[in-house]
Amino acid sequence: MAITACSGDEDTGSKEGFPCTRSPKGPRIADAIKANQKTFDFMEEPAGIVASMKVAGRATWLFLIYRDIQRGELRYELSQPRHMAENGHVDGWIERIIFPPTPFDTDDLSRIGNDDGGQSPEITVEIKKIG
Repeated sequence: MAITACSGDEDTGSKEGFPCTRSPKGPRIADAIKANQKTFDFMEEPAGIVASMKVAGRATWLFLIYRDIQRGELRYELSQPRHMAENGHVDGWIERIIFPPTPFDTDDLSRIGNDDGGQSPEITVEIKKIG
């Protein structure tokens, strides 16, 4: 089993919505979703999940996190991806485990900014071959 953390949209951690990842994912997540789909295809009922994982290989889960400034809460869930849209956002799930929201103090958040879906700053990593 593999778990990776990523930001989700405003429906993350909500039973009413259908969450997706906030930013597009790459080919490794796409490959993991294909493996998850094979796992899902082998399943005929939830009790068969353990046996199906052994047949299909490693199951991948995403730990989605969303910071809701207006409600003053952090919402998160552990979900097994089933589908990736053409734009690279993961938007379909085999199973979702939704955790209760965690409240936080909103009094001093003006310096942090809003969780508006902006991208992180670009980081350049230089790799040098030694020898």
